[in-house]
Amino acid sequence: MLRKVYGFNQTEYNPNMISSINLFLHQAVEAYQRGNYSGAEVMLKRILEVDQKNFGALCILGLINATQFKYRKAVEYFKKAEIINPNDLLNLKNLGAALIDSGENKEGLKRYKKIVQIAPLDSEAWFKLGITYGQLGESLNALQALEESISLQDNNSDAWYFKGVVLKDLGRESEALLAYEKTIELNTVNSLAWNGKGGILYLKNNLKDALACFDKSISINPNNPLVWYNKGSVLSELKKYKNAIESFNKAILLDENFVKARCDKGSALALQKDYQDAVSCFEETMKLQIDHEYLLGNYIHTKLQIADWKNLTRDIENLINKIDTNEKVITPFFALSVFDRPELHKKIAKQWIKNKFPSKNFIAPIANKHEKIRLGYFSADYREHPVAYLTSELFLLHDREKFEVFAFSLSAAESKDPVRTELKRNFDHFLDLENHSATEIAQLARELEIDIAIDLGGHTQDSKTGIFANRAAPIQVNYLGYPGTMGAEYIDYIVADTTIIPDYSRVHYEEKILYMPNSFMIDNSSRVPSTRNFTRAELGLPENAFVYCCFNNGYKFNLQQLEDWVEILKAVDNSVLWLSENNEFFKINILNNFSKFKIKSDRIIFASRLDAIDDHLARCKIADLFLDTHPYNAHATAIDALKAGVPLITYTGNAFAGRVAASLLKACDMSDLITHSRQEYINLAIKMATDKDYFLKIKTKLNENISSGPLFSTKKFVKYLERAYLIIYERYLFGMTPDHIMIDGSKSS
Repeated sequence: MLRKVYGFNQTEYNPNMISSINLFLHQAVEAYQRGNYSGAEVMLKRILEVDQKNFGALCILGLINATQFKYRKAVEYFKKAEIINPNDLLNLKNLGAALIDSGENKEGLKRYKKIVQIAPLDSEAWFKLGITYGQLGESLNALQALEESISLQDNNSDAWYFKGVVLKDLGRESEALLAYEKTIELNTVNSLAWNGKGGILYLKNNLKDALACFDKSISINPNNPLVWYNKGSVLSELKKYKNAIESFNKAILLDENFVKARCDKGSALALQKDYQDAVSCFEETMKLQIDHEYLLGNYIHTKLQIADWKNLTRDIENLINKIDTNEKVITPFFALSVFDRPELHKKIAKQWIKNKFPSKNFIAPIANKHEKIRLGYFSADYREHPVAYLTSELFLLHDREKFEVFAFSLSAAESKDPVRTELKRNFDHFLDLENHSATEIAQLARELEIDIAIDLGGHTQDSKTGIFANRAAPIQVNYLGYPGTMGAEYIDYIVADTTIIPDYSRVHYEEKILYMPNSFMIDNSSRVPSTRNFTRAELGLPENAFVYCCFNNGYKFNLQQLEDWVEILKAVDNSVLWLSENNEFFKINILNNFSKFKIKSDRIIFASRLDAIDDHLARCKIADLFLDTHPYNAHATAIDALKAGVPLITYTGNAFAGRVAASLLKACDMSDLITHSRQEYINLAIKMATDKDYFLKIKTKLNENISSGPLFSTKKFVKYLERAYLIIYERYLFGMTPDHIMIDGSKSS
């Protein structure tokens, strides 16, 4: 905010006046102008001893105190002067400024309102009235006052700048952008205007131009920590994490208490997989402000990434206590791996939506009944990513006599990404929208008259929930990418099955449920193991050992899970556990954690990442048994294991993320591998390794069911999903509200 400018009218203090009081007053003014405030104050107080209602002395005493930041004392003097001459414009301006500087914004507002009544053509007064309204959060009144100021003096760059600020606060980004551009036209070295323009371009997802604006702002004033922070935020969005961290560091150097910059630095470190440094960054930040929003959740999730479980029970208890008191402490996605409580997942999601993506209250577009239903699939993962692997055949198999299929791609991919190339062939229309804002994408979807918008990302990285807050389509569906409720009233349905969401769990979902037969999960039937023949020796696995495996991400691991695996390994002497290496610190910490339970490091083997997914599927065949994680199950990795013919055992949970493996096993007719307690899970894992006949029976059954069961019958699944789309579309056309829909798998399509 601009500093208030205090001033006085020299003509009011005429040195030629023969009165000794006025001569003394003139001397006081000269002392004030020389910066001799104490000398001026002594003379002015002597005047007041003789003439306590001396208007000039009171005004200048007010100025002296305001100049020395003694705003409350300044207010006292200006108010006394106001009593003597209530309509003096200069004193009213000084009093208004002092009131605001002392935190009495409402009283300051009264003075500025009075000034514009007395002098309606005073552009500066309207300007300050607008700023004061803005400080009080009265954005519409602020805008009106600033526009009045500009109408009287249209070359006041500061008025244009603050008009941009107010328009942004009102959500009128395009108008704000014009106001900032006008500011820059009038004053090319207004660093705040360049920052403001960059902020609007950032909101519009025009990241490269936003970055150029922040760089320009910094070139004018390199000492504003907020601009460095904004630059870091853009660089993070551009996935230039190293550069982002440098910008956050600069912001922190300029303001060591800039907690938000520290938090986002930690997140950038985590995103570039420098998890240990991220943990350290979060710990340092918590020393400054432990209750900063989402900090504790980010800290816990990052520790999980590297299997650092020190004080984790205490931290999670603290987290839950804060959730119970409605504090903003963890993001919806991070919460899934922390606890198996769907009621908390819903509460967190609803809070996230309310604070980040509230409904824009747009009326759903009226669907024109098209010859074909227009399906819009929205994803940031149309690239080498599990969501793309699983869904690519879905888009291809849609019945083109009934459906027209649009891809709304929210992020870029490598130019030679083979998955993206295949996906482009499988859609009727593939729209690259990386550089478009959520609002723009929603508007495009409305213009294209999309009938059903399917969000394949949910609360995951790079998704744009704002698209759905703007009602991209009359029917909006949450599917696959995020295993939980979106917590948003504008998401009408979630695709699931009766294992994932039993009747008693419906209360934990904001959406109505589209129940698929068998499992909600889809896979690409052409995604099969390569012909590469791996050997145990080349993978570092003992030739005759029983190989347990788990290829889940590190954040799905926890101490209870490890304790269960320890019990299994101790009971089965000739066994090893084969894990994804995830990251270097994960490997170090997981080995250290096992060593605490006397499990030697040679029994824990790590699998490195393979470039080709079909090679990974072929490699999976080497394992004997996949051990699932709780409370966040294997999802795509479970599909991989089953497809490779590797049995999987799971300890099923209460929340969506903890019931996925059970859903897959039921669809394979392998319910015997679903357990309902830690001990049952442990016992079954031991039995599979020690009872060879039982193991052979299970493995044979699984291999038979892979080819004959419904889990990998992609064509059937697509027909079921299309049936669901037809039902919810017809319901919408008939004016019916969303409701739970059960698709009967026994009916022919």
